[in-house]
Amino acid sequence: MPKVGMEPIRRTQVIRAVIDAVAEKGLEALTMDAVAKRADVSKGVVNYYFAGKRDLLLQSFHAFLESYNQQIVDLIQPDMKAMEMMGIVIDVCFPDGDVALPLWKHDPKIEGKAQPKDGPDPTFSIDQLGKVFVHFLTKTILDRDFQEVYQKVYNTYLEGMKTIIQHGIAAGEFRDVDPDEAPYGLMALIEGMVMYRNIGFRPLSPQNYRTVCKDIARRYLDNS
Repeated sequence: MPKVGMEPIRRTQVIRAVIDAVAEKGLEALTMDAVAKRADVSKGVVNYYFAGKRDLLLQSFHAFLESYNQQIVDLIQPDMKAMEMMGIVIDVCFPDGDVALPLWKHDPKIEGKAQPKDGPDPTFSIDQLGKVFVHFLTKTILDRDFQEVYQKVYNTYLEGMKTIIQHGIAAGEFRDVDPDEAPYGLMALIEGMVMYRNIGFRPLSPQNYRTVCKDIARRYLDNS
């Protein structure tokens, strides 16, 4: 049995190993043995904290998606203008350079505890992140459990964008758009560009994606 107090560290190690493996070799090639080896733990430790491969993938998918939300929450400040906040959402989706993912912060078994001290958050390139996202999204299209994870996290995204838009409308910065419909449309724009990049359809640089998304968001929302 693992040592008392090691759960946050071990769970984080294993989830990091899953994301790293998917980024390198894809989802179908992933095995519990490979994850254990990559995480530098025994297979017994993986099975102790996760109820099989399916549970491990579902929890890793959740942690991966939530890490984006956490980056946004960490960067947005209450004194920012609404368009600046919306710009941060877009920047996080199209990072320029490697990104450190805080995969531990929204694990339900870790939440509220101190950050695991097993090393810094792992870093990934935008292409690696895109590969992970597409692999999980492909699984999500046909699997109800993965759909529930996706919907749960994306509802959080949409509520956050709704709050930003309501803030902008109240401050006179944004025009009076529907605060429920507008986030849905803006998220669809961002997701569509993410998919275009990852299937190689007229790929742009991260800076170009950010510029296009911000320009469209500004034209749609700006009240000036």
